[in-house]
Amino acid sequence: MGKTHVSYPSGLVGVLIIAWFQTALRGVFRRAIAFELADGRKFWLSGMYDGVEAMIEAIENRTTPLTLADSRESIRRTGAAAFGPITVRPDGLIVDNKKITWRHIEYAGLQSGIGKFVIKLHGVPEPWYSVKDTTVPNASACMHLMVELKQAEHATRPIDESTASA
Repeated sequence: MGKTHVSYPSGLVGVLIIAWFQTALRGVFRRAIAFELADGRKFWLSGMYDGVEAMIEAIENRTTPLTLADSRESIRRTGAAAFGPITVRPDGLIVDNKKITWRHIEYAGLQSGIGKFVIKLHGVPEPWYSVKDTTVPNASACMHLMVELKQAEHATRPIDESTASA
């Protein structure tokens, strides 16, 4: 990581050069993005700059696959991958020291339009868990991993003969 300065007739601009693997997305908002570096420094890119949507897309497209690969490796090695307050495991999630299995989860992820990361349970109208989307770093990678693990758990779950149709 380094810093570059670019001189323009109207002033001087400092540009921080950051490796993709050092970036954790904190949230994407209407034309703005918040992210955090591996060393804990936090940055906010305002939507007032031209091209911020393209930058948001570039950051998400480059960081999500790297974070997803790291998270899969963490699950392989330790059985869990942490995304802020949410710990993803092969058998479900741990949130605020409460364990919930995949079979109980109807939906987990970003709720578009309201800026929240929510977990909804089957048959329950209100979210079981809801926080600002900036609370869950790399929410996109977290969502991808949850979908993969939920599908894998569902595919390996034994069929209940008493409820299976002929």
